[in-house]
Amino acid sequence: MQNCFVPADILLPGAATPLDPWACIAVDQFTSQPEYWQKAEELAKGKPSTLHIVLPEAYLGTPQEESRLAAIRAAMQDYRDNLLTRCVHGYVYVERTQMDGTIRQGLVGAVDLEQYSFKKGSKPAIRPSESTVVARIPPRLKIRRGAKLETPHVMMLADDEACTLIEPIAAHKAELPLLYDGALMLNGGHLAGWAVEDPALVEQINTALANLGDAAAFAARWPAAAGQPPMTLAVGDGNHSLATAKAYWEELKPTLPPEQQQTHPARWCLAEVCNVHSPAIEIEPIHRVLFGVDANTVAADFGSWLEQHGAALQGGDQHIVLAGAGAEITFDAAN
Repeated sequence: MQNCFVPADILLPGAATPLDPWACIAVDQFTSQPEYWQKAEELAKGKPSTLHIVLPEAYLGTPQEESRLAAIRAAMQDYRDNLLTRCVHGYVYVERTQMDGTIRQGLVGAVDLEQYSFKKGSKPAIRPSESTVVARIPPRLKIRRGAKLETPHVMMLADDEACTLIEPIAAHKAELPLLYDGALMLNGGHLAGWAVEDPALVEQINTALANLGDAAAFAARWPAAAGQPPMTLAVGDGNHSLATAKAYWEELKPTLPPEQQQTHPARWCLAEVCNVHSPAIEIEPIHRVLFGVDANTVAADFGSWLEQHGAALQGGDQHIVLAGAGAEITFDAAN
């Protein structure tokens, strides 16, 4: 079986096209602050920008939705015919300088949707990191149908503590063709990208990814999950964008002959893979308030649930604090 993340045909505008305003933020941001999008549209007016080929969720369900969809499809066709003059067949190594100055490294390529599922209980190579709200898919699916291009903001996470996948490519970046390097709009930080098309480097990436998805290696990293199908990548951000791509592929697949099902572009979704162990990736805690319960009872029941699912309350790196009336219970859950 081929890897779940593979080289892609990645289209880019000419080198003279500035990242500000070509690149834009993910469409599910600032949903309650339309003024952000208005400001972004002012900056992008009359200029090449991915903002012209996406629909910010702030406009979903508004009177503007249909006219915006028509404009998006027209812009996609125009960009495909006239603007996107460069193509990388391989991966793109990217460095995103975040607002705190840290640099997040990543590899952009294509996710095989045949090796991903958001259904509860399924254990494919690529799995979501949160429950999928199915009701959020139809509006996104409406946009994806008939689209000539895709510019999804999907971030995948690899459990690569030994830094075998991305970091070795970073060590070669001085030898790679620079594709873009510039500031992002509205204080979005800085972005640079390099083409990774050299067959030796592509094979190096493919081998590292295959090793991360190896059943024996997965069992060694997660002894409690030994014997279960290995997980190669987790969806760190863009869960619903990837779920929409999957829904569209499942909708389209039955209409295609078997040979086209192996090669049709809709089978893949563009995504960026990052190392979850990168110091630039900070996973913040999720706080919850429970009413009408006792902290000791919750801890006991949670411990039982973890045991039933092959985990434990101690010996792990997931730090959890239960703060009850007059007492705190702390434990480190292990997967």
